[in-house]
Amino acid sequence: MSPGYAFTFPHGWGRLNLAIDLDTEIERFLDGVTSLSRQRDARNTVLARRRAKNTLLAICSQARRDGVLDLFVFSSAAGPSMGPMCLSVLPVVTNEARSGVSLNVEVARSLAGPTSLVSTMSTSQGDVARVLDRWTESAAQWARTAEFALARVGIASTTDLSSEKRQALEEPVETARVHYIVDVPKRRDCVLLMTFIATGGVFLSPQLAHADDIVRAFRWTAPARTRTSSNSADTGAAS
Repeated sequence: MSPGYAFTFPHGWGRLNLAIDLDTEIERFLDGVTSLSRQRDARNTVLARRRAKNTLLAICSQARRDGVLDLFVFSSAAGPSMGPMCLSVLPVVTNEARSGVSLNVEVARSLAGPTSLVSTMSTSQGDVARVLDRWTESAAQWARTAEFALARVGIASTTDLSSEKRQALEEPVETARVHYIVDVPKRRDCVLLMTFIATGGVFLSPQLAHADDIVRAFRWTAPARTRTSSNSADTGAAS
């Protein structure tokens, strides 16, 4: 039986259960964010909650299609002001293994593009391969991407932005995705792929450091027969 795994997340992070109704699960998550609580009926709170829900629906719908096992999201409204972030976990069975070469390194090479930065990060669980990609888009482009993702699953949604506001949000914003690839103990054909995505702009460097710290705190646990659904600071799941 494969081992389980656990993370230690700082304040502001929560787990979204992709196995149940997404609408219900996202409403539960948002209810836990004080500034987005349904008890606050101010117009700006209602609009902010609607935007947050649409964004999370787009992220969760894509994660479910990709076969993601666990999805963790960060709400800047619940924690330090660092902007939206998410971390997905996906076990990958592969035949990339070669004698004398760590499987996580081989998978990292297969994921890397011409401009990717590939490195190795030391953790208490051993070396983790890290593939960093940066690109630039505007906040308006990011909103359109979320709208398109929702449309693909039949959810009609438009971000509450006037044409003037959209134009104002066309300034470039630096975005990043980091793949962390971890060898699964006693398996030569499987890795755990952890993907961190952030639209950060000025927050991007702190966000990347934040992601590295979370992955350094990752650990394998005893084999787990069932996935836990805790959203506490110590969140575990079966792999």
